[in-house]
Amino acid sequence: MKAHKKDHTTQLINVGGQNYLTLLGRAYPTGERVWSSAIASDTGRIQNEFLGWMIVIGVGSMLLSLITINAMVRRIVRPLLQLSEQSAALTADTLNQDSIPEMTAAPKEVRQLAKTYSELIERLALSWNDQRRFVSAVSHELRTPLTIVQGYLHRTIKRSKSLSDDERRGLKTAEEESIRMRMLLDDLLDLARGDSGQLQLNQEMVDLEELVGKAADLSQSHLTDHRLEVVNNIPNHETSDALADPDRLQQVLFDLIDNAAKYSAKDSLITLVLNPNKHGIAIDVKDEGIGIPESDLPHIFNRFYRGKNSSESSGTGLGLSVVALMISAMGGQIHVQSKEGEGSCFSIILPKLTSSTISR
Repeated sequence: MKAHKKDHTTQLINVGGQNYLTLLGRAYPTGERVWSSAIASDTGRIQNEFLGWMIVIGVGSMLLSLITINAMVRRIVRPLLQLSEQSAALTADTLNQDSIPEMTAAPKEVRQLAKTYSELIERLALSWNDQRRFVSAVSHELRTPLTIVQGYLHRTIKRSKSLSDDERRGLKTAEEESIRMRMLLDDLLDLARGDSGQLQLNQEMVDLEELVGKAADLSQSHLTDHRLEVVNNIPNHETSDALADPDRLQQVLFDLIDNAAKYSAKDSLITLVLNPNKHGIAIDVKDEGIGIPESDLPHIFNRFYRGKNSSESSGTGLGLSVVALMISAMGGQIHVQSKEGEGSCFSIILPKLTSSTISR
């Protein structure tokens, strides 16, 4: 027997080539001691088995926890993501269309949140519909008396011979303001009709070369401090006919030309260009004005939106939204390209008249 290690309570001994770990159990006053022993190899095996089971239990517990947490997170987060996506896609036009799906698998708190959100959308839709009806009714009621006032002012200016220069200038200013207010009411009425699906157009074949030239001539008569030029890039063997409402399209061109003049210096050039396009025919309205900041371009056709560099010019921010509404109703598209300080180009693309459109 050989002792490898010794202390007061434990001792590792070797008997016949086998290691034993001894532990002092009790010591008597007589000097006798009681020891217990165990094969050292067995202790190592037990420890290894214990460590192995601890690893298995630990990994299993972690996997079970991950599965449980993942299920709980999916159950809570997925409905919240649905609400977030619907909120991001919500617009005035989709208030009455988008409904919140049933979330029966979601926790009670999330279901309550979805219910509250759905009720909020319903209230917003009701409020928006009331606003549309109010704007439409007020615009319609105010349009007639404004037209009458404008007519009386115009006749008074033309027929009265006893007016002083100051009185004539005052009446002329009142007439111009009444015209501006009537045009604003017309824009509000068009937007209200578009929102309610009641905007009516008279679609027909239109010679764009003739219409653009007429719009340029009429605009030049009152834009005496700007130069207007019409360029026709349509090949001779192709027609410049397109499908549109001629009156509405002419008004759109007036609005774009006036907008170009408003943000351009005196004596600057405004160019109307007819170009062939794979989707039809394009009408470009180009100016040499202050341009539009890049950050404003995605929002330029939104209602009441005005560019950051337009603070010095009057306006309501409705003109371009009405233009976009009209072009869309004609089945066309409108795009804008601009660089601040270098001018802007508004491109209207109208579909050509084809046999399929004629059959409809």
